[in-house]
Order: sequence, then structure tokens, then C-alpha cells
Amino acid sequence: MNTKTVISLLVIISSLLAISYAIADQATGVIPQTGLRNLASFYLENTLNPSNKSYWTASPEATSAIVWDYRGFDTFFETSVFYLAIVGCTLVFELYEPPKSKTTKQTELGLTIIVKVITKIVGILIVCVSASIALHGQLTPGGGFQGGAALAVLPILFIITMSRFALDRKVNDTSMIIIRALGLCGIGITVILPLFLGFITNNNAYIIQNQMKPDALVSLPSTIADKMMGGSLWMLNVSEYIAVGAGFTLAFLLLSLPERSFKKILEEEKYATY
Repeated sequence: MNTKTVISLLVIISSLLAISYAIADQATGVIPQTGLRNLASFYLENTLNPSNKSYWTASPEATSAIVWDYRGFDTFFETSVFYLAIVGCTLVFELYEPPKSKTTKQTELGLTIIVKVITKIVGILIVCVSASIALHGQLTPGGGFQGGAALAVLPILFIITMSRFALDRKVNDTSMIIIRALGLCGIGITVILPLFLGFITNNNAYIIQNQMKPDALVSLPSTIADKMMGGSLWMLNVSEYIAVGAGFTLAFLLLSLPERSFKKILEEEKYATY
């Protein structure tokens, strides 16, 4: 290593250390306040407050209440960004047709039979745990996105242990697009449901409204069979669970396609232009 390279590395390292120290000093230079901010106090006081239901969400889980109720528009647009990202991923693979495996027997694909059996058992547990995270998102930490992300671990395991071709026999990109669309439709219906209820009851209502507000006397059911549902929170969590799980599965299916197949397509397109 010559002198010029050593000096360049020292300059880069020194610059990084100086920038890191400046950022850390700026971040920790102001002592945070010891009390709660007004916004935090509002959430804690109103999220589950049966004595004053003016701004409550009928849910003990403040995080889910903030994500889907108090700042529901923000979450709605985050879901839209994720949806557009999946759309972009599918467009990249638009002209691609998945190759058919030359192997007809599923036992000849993937890893050993022991690994496959264990994967199937673990897969059942993944579905149960992910569904629990989504279905109890209005009661305990979790929610639709977290549950959908946990569910997306399953196709990765199947791709590794069973092979991508074996998974494609049961799950394909078309079915995932349809399932994801159903989840997004569920979110859309839940979002506009308060407006419909307000229309038929001749009351004022807001989009993404959960429980009644001082100027909008429309509420979605806060309990079902004595179980606290958080109004629209559980409906949105379930729909998000379906949409995110299918979206991630679709992305993993596409990203696991063999690179050699794309090289072949590019070569065919290159010669087709001449």
C-alpha cells in the first residue's frame, strides 16, 4: 500500500469520525424534556377512555390506534407506496414467463425429505403466529403489516427447502396479485364505510373514521361478542395482513427467478433487433 493510498484512507476515516461526532453532539446536545409532550398525553388519555368517548378509539393498543386512526391518512399513503413498489416489481418481470421445471416428481426438488417435513410443520406455526399478530393488533403490539411481514417468511422457507418451482405449483404471481387486490379492497371499503353509514343515518361522518366524534355521530362496532375490536382497527389490520403477505410473497417469487433465464431473454431481444 503506497503513501498516497494511506493518506487518502486517513483523510476519509478522519472525515467520517468528525461528521459522526458532529451529528452525535448535535443530537445529544439538547436534553430532552422529562415530561410527556402534549400530543403524547392526548393519545394516552383518549385512546381507551370509556368515561370520555369524544376522541377514543376503543382500543387499548395505542400504537395501532395512532397508525390507523389518529394518523390514518399517513398509513394509507404508506400502504399506497408499498403497493406501487410491488407494481413496479411486477412490471420489471412483465415479459417473463416462468420456466417449467424438467423434474416431474416433487421429491426430486429442493432439499431432503426431513427438511421438507420440518418446513411444513414450521409453516403451520408461521401462519398461526402471523395471523395472531394481525388479529390481535387492536389489543396487543402488532398489526396487519407486522403480521403480513411475518407471513412472508413462509414463501422464503419454501423456496429454499422445496425449490422455487415446487412453490410455483401451489402459489403463482397471478394468485398473489388477486389476493393482494382483495386486501387492498378491504382497506378501501373500511376507509369509506363511515361515509356510507353517515349517509344512511343522515349523520356527518369522515373518511377513515373509527368511533364517533363531537361533530360526527357515526361509530363502527367497538366490541363483537364482548371482545374489544377497536372499531375499524381490526378490519384494517386483517386487510393489511392479506395485502402485505401477498405483496411480499409476490416480490419473493419474482426475485427468486433464475438469472440465466433473463440473460436468455435479453440475448433473444438483442438478436431480434437486427
